[in-house]
Amino acid sequence: MFDQLDSAIATIEAVVREFEPGVLDARGAVRAVERFAKLRHLGEAGSALAAKRVDETRAYRESGFAQRRGLAGQEGGGGSRDCRSGAGGRRRAL
Repeated sequence: MFDQLDSAIATIEAVVREFEPGVLDARGAVRAVERFAKLRHLGEAGSALAAKRVDETRAYRESGFAQRRGLAGQEGGGGSRDCRSGAGGRRRAL
C-alpha cells in the first residue's frame, strides 16, 4: 500500500510541478480544478481513516504529541480541518 501511495504522490508532484494553467482554456481550467479537488478530498478521506487508527493505538504519543491533532498538523494535514466524529459517529471535515 505504501509503495502505491508513494508512487501516486510522486506522479501528482510531477503533474503539479509541470502544470501550466495559462495554456488551459476555460473548460480545461474547470476540469483541472475538479480533478485537484478530487485529489484533495481523497487525501482528506485517507487521512481521516488513518487518523482513526492513530487514535486507537495512541501512536501520536510516539511522536511526542499529547493529541492526534498535533501529529496531523506535523504531518501537513489536519489542524482545524482534521476530521472528527460528528453526530452518530460519522466523520466530517471541520
